[in-house]
Amino acid sequence: MKKLVKWSIRLISVVVALTILGVAYSYLTRPTACYPHQLTCIELAPSGYDGTVRHSRYVDLPDGTRLAVDVIRPTRADEPAEEKLPVVLVQTPYLRAARLVHENRIAESRLFDLTRLQRAFLHVFAWFNDGELVMDATRMRPWLSNLVQSGYVAVAADVAGSGASFGITRSHIGDYVRAAIASGHPSIEAAFVAAAPWDLHNSAGYPEGLYARGFGDNYVALTSELDAIAAPVDGDQAETDLRAAQHARVGKTFSMMAEDLFLTSDKSTPSRCYGLTWADLSLEGLAAEIAASDVAVYAVAGWLDFFGEDTMRLARMSAGPHRLAVRPWHHRALLDRKRDFDPTIEARLWFDRWLKDAAPIPASDPGEFYFMQGGAIAERDQGRWCELGTASRHAMTLALTSDHRLAATTDEDTTAMTVSADADATSGVNSRWNGVIGTGVYEDLIWRFSIPTLCCSTATSFRMACRLPEP
Repeated sequence: MKKLVKWSIRLISVVVALTILGVAYSYLTRPTACYPHQLTCIELAPSGYDGTVRHSRYVDLPDGTRLAVDVIRPTRADEPAEEKLPVVLVQTPYLRAARLVHENRIAESRLFDLTRLQRAFLHVFAWFNDGELVMDATRMRPWLSNLVQSGYVAVAADVAGSGASFGITRSHIGDYVRAAIASGHPSIEAAFVAAAPWDLHNSAGYPEGLYARGFGDNYVALTSELDAIAAPVDGDQAETDLRAAQHARVGKTFSMMAEDLFLTSDKSTPSRCYGLTWADLSLEGLAAEIAASDVAVYAVAGWLDFFGEDTMRLARMSAGPHRLAVRPWHHRALLDRKRDFDPTIEARLWFDRWLKDAAPIPASDPGEFYFMQGGAIAERDQGRWCELGTASRHAMTLALTSDHRLAATTDEDTTAMTVSADADATSGVNSRWNGVIGTGVYEDLIWRFSIPTLCCSTATSFRMACRLPEP
């Protein structure tokens, strides 16, 4: 009797857990519900697909390097779609897929700090999948899952020297999307990307000449644990290929190269052990190729992201169509669905425009949007700053000068528009450099961003706002 009660309780717990997880997943991936101040609010048309299926394999590069690749297709009634569909490529040094549970054992890693409830959920999922649980690119990015189910194929790859891929990469350009665009490959037509390191030395390594220890030390420590949760490809049950790929880079991992580089304070000096420079991880060296590209790029930046200014600069460099959204969030949250922005809607509309010949961008679309605190939704104002609403009770007024700086007082050299800023707002105990690993939230500003306000700008006022040089 006791055993019956025990197993009944377990069964009920499993049902409750699955119900909660189903509701949570539906909420995270729902494509139609909108918040009042969301950038784009439309109901996406149904696609006829009802799920996704993943297959993985190795792909040989021309130089012989073998890359681990996942191919994720949409399904109908659990059957993979066989028709030709546009392909979205995801390249990452941070795992194309992460194996969180293997043989009913949850991976132990500083990359995630699981509560007891979360661990229980993982066990339940693994129980229904022969003791295994792999988080592929669509599970880690709900917007990508929705995109695949709207009629796309996602191809996710571990870049050389990472995950289950072979090879050693000395030039880990931080933004593989921009590097791919700069290659000029004719098959690349559009991109949807968040954050990009134009000058990694100044934005993340040594901003204003000071080592960003909170980012650098933690980044090295955490990336050193990626191999422990890397997922093998299909057919590698004995993990022979996975172990061989990881063994080949012993002593030459990306984490070790990053640690060596973070010890190098000078931007142009090669690192001591591996001879890397900060330029190897930045996009400055591809300036001409990026500027010449006609690929349509949707870039997402963040006011609290240390790559914010770099991303804005890169967004305006290329000759092709571009769209830029600057969100009030830190690095890790840039493609999360929040009150201001739904990446499911933005990504699908963008790729549908350029890959499925959907509605073109209207001529009145300014192409660049940013979110500010307070006030009502502002309208475009002939190339000038948008209205930012009423200043807070402890506010100062700044004006834009003719040399694109902010001044505390107005004079004949300043523009007519002023910008209100809260003088009491501070960074608290956190900073934007914690946005990759920690919370990345400025505690004193949390409430101000609870319901962000949409504002728009033209290219002219945008350059003044960000003090960017002419591209």
